[in-house]
Amino acid sequence: MNARIAVIAVALALLGLGVWAMWPARTAAVSVTVTNATARPLEWVALDHARGGARIDYLAPGTSRTIHFTDRASNAFRLRARFADGAEVSGTGGGAPGGVFHAVVGDSGVVAVPVN
Repeated sequence: MNARIAVIAVALALLGLGVWAMWPARTAAVSVTVTNATARPLEWVALDHARGGARIDYLAPGTSRTIHFTDRASNAFRLRARFADGAEVSGTGGGAPGGVFHAVVGDSGVVAVPVN
């Protein structure tokens, strides 16, 4: 009887260790505040990262909105923005500790910088 309990205890311990080992790595919260620094409205802004993406559907000139996402591997991302006239600009960001960024959409591209 004691041997059976010992076998069950060992099996449960190994199962627990296996579940712990497969548990997802720590996720990091990332915030990207996007500002439209142009005189033209943006039809949309798309943010793509390793685990998916997010989209802002409209951003008026001079306004800002924040996109939040979580990622296990890194906080790298790519931003694409389409103006109402159909022109598109893009840029990349990430790679800095902290996970808080400010991305500015200009007429010639997107610049994303970490915020301290």
